[in-house]
Amino acid sequence: MSFLLRQRKIPHLLLGRAGKQGSLALGETLPPSALPLLKSLGLLPLFEENALAKTTGYHSAWGSSHVVDHNFYFNRPFQYGLKLNKEQLLLALEALQKEQVYPFKRLSGINEEVDGMSVTLDDGTKIAAKFLVDATGRKRVVGKALGIAEKEHDQLMAFSAHLPRIRLPRLPHGVFVESFESGWGIVSELSEQTSVMTLYTTKSHEAKAGFMKYDCWPELLGDTQYLKSFLSPAEDIKVMGGNANTTRLASCAGKSWLAIGDAAMAFDPLSSHGITSGIYTASQAAEALKNSLESGNSEALDVYAERLEKIFGGYLEQKNQLYQQEKRWELSSFWQEMCAFGRLA
Repeated sequence: MSFLLRQRKIPHLLLGRAGKQGSLALGETLPPSALPLLKSLGLLPLFEENALAKTTGYHSAWGSSHVVDHNFYFNRPFQYGLKLNKEQLLLALEALQKEQVYPFKRLSGINEEVDGMSVTLDDGTKIAAKFLVDATGRKRVVGKALGIAEKEHDQLMAFSAHLPRIRLPRLPHGVFVESFESGWGIVSELSEQTSVMTLYTTKSHEAKAGFMKYDCWPELLGDTQYLKSFLSPAEDIKVMGGNANTTRLASCAGKSWLAIGDAAMAFDPLSSHGITSGIYTASQAAEALKNSLESGNSEALDVYAERLEKIFGGYLEQKNQLYQQEKRWELSSFWQEMCAFGRLA
């Protein structure tokens, strides 16, 4: 967002929380469809420089035991995706924007003013601006401070662990997705030595406690075709959990503020839309702010919010169709719950 605002010569500060905790590296993959957008924004070289590898596709066993090869070879104009080194990429982006970065420890207040917004830091510093962008991900710091309601469309949770890399000859792409009775999982190579496996289930699932303990994973994955083959006998493997559900703000923009990325709308990882959405919403938000500053009104921000509403509606339809493809465990509480959310949406 800061990079794009600088491109448009819009003065701004990037409030970056100092001492923020790191997260478990997941090796997120950008699909080929995201690369034209990066190229148009002038960011493709930076993303390629900070990628772990180019990816040629992925495998999945979803809706049946048949393994499908999703090969990127037939994609145009890019025949590959990027497996990102997210921590390194964020550091590279921050280095480009270091003149805009204003570090802080804690916020003590966010307020709407007559002619814009203000943020007060815990040291008493008050920063005023015409617009405020919420780029705080699922925390939605700005949205919550302003009392904007959140809409929840399911209760999916993610449980991730780093494992010694195991490569199966029948799955050459290095990324594999498989559904099972209590949820679904994905394994993705991070390096020559390490893979990351993430298992998904719902917050209320009767087996959720087992997802939080690695020594329970062999039993959870006992009936899977391939996921169980990636498990390690090591006993010191830690599992990190968190929300992965589909949620959004009831409104993604107001008179003097807007939200981008997960702060606006957070997607199910099955869709592979997360990072692409972050990049796209930042580009659209930057343009909306430019138009609002030039016109002196907030109409462009209203248009931005309406566009995101339509995108989210299309995503929900796609997500619901994906979950309803899996009919092997129709009596399972996980699949009943995820498909029930789909019908209600």
